[in-house]
Amino acid sequence: MPEKSPLPRPEWASPDSEPCTIEGIAATSDPLPERGIVLAREALERAVVSFRPQPMRMEHCERIGTINKVWLRERDDGVTELLYEGVAWVPAGVDPHTWIPPGMSIGIMETEARNAGTLILLGADSMTFDDEALDEVRATVGTAPIPIGVERYHQFAALPPPLILIALTDLAIQLFYGVAGAATYDALKVGVGRLLGKSRQPGVPTRIRVRIPDTAEVDFEMPIDPAESLEAIDSVFDGIANLIRASALGATVEGSPGDHPDSGP
Repeated sequence: MPEKSPLPRPEWASPDSEPCTIEGIAATSDPLPERGIVLAREALERAVVSFRPQPMRMEHCERIGTINKVWLRERDDGVTELLYEGVAWVPAGVDPHTWIPPGMSIGIMETEARNAGTLILLGADSMTFDDEALDEVRATVGTAPIPIGVERYHQFAALPPPLILIALTDLAIQLFYGVAGAATYDALKVGVGRLLGKSRQPGVPTRIRVRIPDTAEVDFEMPIDPAESLEAIDSVFDGIANLIRASALGATVEGSPGDHPDSGP
């Protein structure tokens, strides 16, 4: 049951919103036949071990809060549940019991195409991009000096929005300022551009989400019109460069293009 939590209001929350502490089920090891996958207990364990506080979003889009904690629970029937606790900022006058879903869906990256040396992960929504698209992008970024892994990214929502996730490590951010940075930046930019051209939902705008450890998770929304995509990609990667620069300088950045005019989700 949601409980009010006295916290300072973050910049991305609406001025009249109130914080509520919530708990729920984020994922289980039950089969997902409509997606053809099963989340093994090991995958849920990795999600707990590698967890860092992260944004809570409504249907994987609009940010509504922060997930602060996750843990596992075993059901009597042998199914493993991944539970979460977080704080959601609920609009004034809205009943949190009806506004906040009883269960939150999560996003999980596969691990087939990465290794211990992978410093940047490029995750492609599994409902939007097929294996052929991922293989083409792997070939494009495969020669980048800073190793880039390209993986399927599963968003467990009823209608997940088309999404490309770029997850940077602390070491990758440091290396971007060395001789390898420019070539890696260019390869990543070309790879994302090619991936956008392979969407199986061409009439729906794709979001590019950039994740920087302990600093930022920012979304950029791409235009539907392919003629506008090239300019938009330039704008997105200018924004990514700004995020990397801010992170390297120790600044804290979070939110969406509405919060950061020069970075524009």
